[in-house]
Amino acid sequence: MTGTHLENFVPASFPPRGHMLLVLVFFASAARASDLRVPADQPSIAAALAAAVDGDTIRVAPGVYVEHVVFPAKSVLLTSELAPGSATIDGSGAPGPTVTFAAGCTLNARLEGFVITGGTGGYGGGVRLEPGAAATLRRNVIRGNTASADGGGVYAYGSNAIVFESNTVESNTAVGQGGGMTSPGTGSTLRNNVFVANGAGFGGAYFQRNDSSTALVNCTFVLNTSANGSVACGDGTLVLRNCIAWAPNGPTFSILPGGNFLAEFSDIQGGATAPWFGPGCIDRDPLFAESGHRLLPTSPARDRGDLGANYVDRDGSRNDMGAYGGPAGELRVPAWHALASMPEPRFNAACTASGKRLFTIGGTTQTDARSRSVRAFTPTTNTWEALPDYPGPPIRSAAAVSAGGFVYLFGGYLYDYAISDQVWRFDPATGEWDARAPMPEARLQASVVELNGRIYVLGGRTTPVWTYCSTTLVYSPDGDAWSTGASVDLPTPLGDNSGVAIDGDLFTLGSYEPAVYSRFLVYSPRLDRWSQLSPTPFTGLVKAERIGRTLFALQGSGSFWSWEYDASVDPGRGLARRMAPTPPLAGFVALPPAPQPVYGAAIAASGGLLFACGGTVGGPAWSDVFVFDR
Repeated sequence: MTGTHLENFVPASFPPRGHMLLVLVFFASAARASDLRVPADQPSIAAALAAAVDGDTIRVAPGVYVEHVVFPAKSVLLTSELAPGSATIDGSGAPGPTVTFAAGCTLNARLEGFVITGGTGGYGGGVRLEPGAAATLRRNVIRGNTASADGGGVYAYGSNAIVFESNTVESNTAVGQGGGMTSPGTGSTLRNNVFVANGAGFGGAYFQRNDSSTALVNCTFVLNTSANGSVACGDGTLVLRNCIAWAPNGPTFSILPGGNFLAEFSDIQGGATAPWFGPGCIDRDPLFAESGHRLLPTSPARDRGDLGANYVDRDGSRNDMGAYGGPAGELRVPAWHALASMPEPRFNAACTASGKRLFTIGGTTQTDARSRSVRAFTPTTNTWEALPDYPGPPIRSAAAVSAGGFVYLFGGYLYDYAISDQVWRFDPATGEWDARAPMPEARLQASVVELNGRIYVLGGRTTPVWTYCSTTLVYSPDGDAWSTGASVDLPTPLGDNSGVAIDGDLFTLGSYEPAVYSRFLVYSPRLDRWSQLSPTPFTGLVKAERIGRTLFALQGSGSFWSWEYDASVDPGRGLARRMAPTPPLAGFVALPPAPQPVYGAAIAASGGLLFACGGTVGGPAWSDVFVFDR
């Protein structure tokens, strides 16, 4: 190494001497990044923020923390340790905003999963961002804060570019602008937030300031109040996309001089005639579910948002308007939802869907009497309509089916041990009824299925003394004529059975006696014969409906099952069948049970949804209505 000074020699694998200190500092900082816990490691949130370094996560145990939090210019995640909302930051102990983001904060200053309340600032009650500060706020509830000037819930300057996602901004007030929030800077991400019951002088929920251009995507505004609208646009620019704004107690929007506003693919109350009511917008009741301002499955705002690929819901379907749609929204899960109750309690009513309505006919009343009433339910408005009574005698346990745009009613229970052979046809377009050719044999609690333009009456009870039937009656609506045929007859007598048609085959399952609750039969018109399928898991009376190629079966106890039809065909039998069903349930999959027992409920499928109307638990009838969202 002649001519080389060792003290100046630096191996190629090492950085130059002038950078050694930076490397050491970097590794020392990286080594310190860790979890801090409140109160296990630090007594307060403020103390934890003071002790934290870039990259740290501060996890706050459940509880109420009465303090004012000033977020320093650090890249730190401050989060509740358990479920969102389990930890509360309460600023009511002293005046001022509950949470403040100091100048120099970036989007890596993150606040997630807290209830933020009790703030009483001038500009910013719950959360205030100082000029030039950025922040990321997710899954917080900002509730019960006030501002004597602007921004009751959140106050941001035009220099603040923030991420504000999946928050609830509720019951905040401001004397001036933006009871819920004032607009942050251009380039902010504002999506999947709920603004509810906020109030201000200008913009009860949200005020668009004159120094920014923002877009609100998949947000919900409801019950916010201000004399000039729940959302107000100053002389800045505001776009609403895939949003819902419903303000039954006052105006929804206002645009101040110089303001630029456009709504697209949004449901806005009273907006239909406004110049900013853009493409894809609707003005219809969004039909919120029982809690959280989520949409009912029957909502007109469901699957009505922007068609763009970057707005699709998490399950890949078209965007749902409102705070729970879009790629950052909630994933739909199978569940039951309560709808508007029936006008009168009923069980053992006939029920079918025709067009976009459900029809219930007759049934047993609260006083155990039979009824002649006809009621129509419109899912997209969640409303019931009373129609003229049907002309026949009071009836229960009749069967209804839709065919060719008409509703047909077959048989039923007239009075003690008297069974009807009547057939009536109802025209939903005119509301008129007419009598049709009676059945060759009186029936009640039969399974009635339409297939290829004919109506099959399978099983049921007849006289004398409620004998179970194996004869299959076949009705041709076009000719108003009946026929029977031994080959179509059931292989065994059945009563209180239920049936559906799937891909050209007839299925019937269940019967009244415990020994055959689990019976599952299929008839192939191609072969003109019945076959026995594997037993079902049912242990009581069941009613079945189908949606597409899926059979749904609802037991009176409330247990609920699905069975997927397999389109494969066994060449030896010509019958559709399950390929490799799962023992011992023969391919039946348990689904979330109904919210309560539904003995005698009327069920029907419409628009890809299953409805259950009325029912009983062995006592008086009830009027509850539920829809199952797959």
